[in-house]
Amino acid sequence: MFAKLLLVILVMAATACALLVSRQQRLDTAHRTAQVHRELLKQQQRFWTLRRDIAIESQPDRIREAIGEIGGQWSPIVLPGRDRL
Repeated sequence: MFAKLLLVILVMAATACALLVSRQQRLDTAHRTAQVHRELLKQQQRFWTLRRDIAIESQPDRIREAIGEIGGQWSPIVLPGRDRL
């Protein structure tokens, strides 16, 4: 009888340990997912900031001004078969 009781206690302890390990792995995975999500949001913010900066710097009047400063000629590129850019 004592052996059966000891076996039940050991099985329950092993099950409890397995559940604790599983829970910790789930928490670690959730933490890592949150970290990756924060990094993704940071990269998206950087991407949109760069897109904004490019849009500001690539306005036609700014490009004409920059070309004029280096002494170049401004002439738009006309693609074959099109009247405009």
